[in-house]
Amino acid sequence: DLIDPAVGVTVLAKEGDVVAVGEPLATVAWNDEGRLEAATRLLASAWEIGDEPPEPMPHVLEEVR
Repeated sequence: DLIDPAVGVTVLAKEGDVVAVGEPLATVAWNDEGRLEAATRLLASAWEIGDEPPEPMPHVLEEVR
């Protein structure tokens, strides 16, 4: 696949951020309506919204030796 510089995602809400109902979590730039719906679904599945903040993740996941 070719890289399309007109397409991209800007993440606005990061892990642990407090967000209000209706507040955008990300913005999407696109140039192909046919792919927008699938991309939006995939992006929406990247977030889990709950009442409690998430457990902190370690900055180092694994050490390679």
